[in-house]
Amino acid sequence: MFKLVVTMKRKPGLTTEEFKRYYNDRHLPFVKATLPPLSGTTRTHFRNFPILDDPFLDIYLDGRGVKENPEFDCMTEVLFEDRESAIAYFKAFFEGEAYQKIKEDEENLVDLSTVKFHVVECIKTTRRV
Repeated sequence: MFKLVVTMKRKPGLTTEEFKRYYNDRHLPFVKATLPPLSGTTRTHFRNFPILDDPFLDIYLDGRGVKENPEFDCMTEVLFEDRESAIAYFKAFFEGEAYQKIKEDEENLVDLSTVKFHVVECIKTTRRV
């Protein structure tokens, strides 16, 4: 497995709900329609949006829960079967006309200066409490 995490802040002026709706309902379908089909590049895509008013943040986290001004408005996780699949996907993403179209759509959604890509090692620990 090869995992990439992308963090981003929403475009100023968008509410959290507008940001989530645009990302899920417009941007992702647009990216899928814009990129050419890539055989052998199965991806799993998670979008994580901070919940700043959850009571759990006050009760259990020793004052370390983020309740305002998060560093990101979305943490997107993209999992690929392997590194080669990720390379094929991002080669198609960043080359040619597709990238410019996708970037133009991203400008409706995010502050592009805040988009950060992270290659991460994913270690799973399962423990019964």
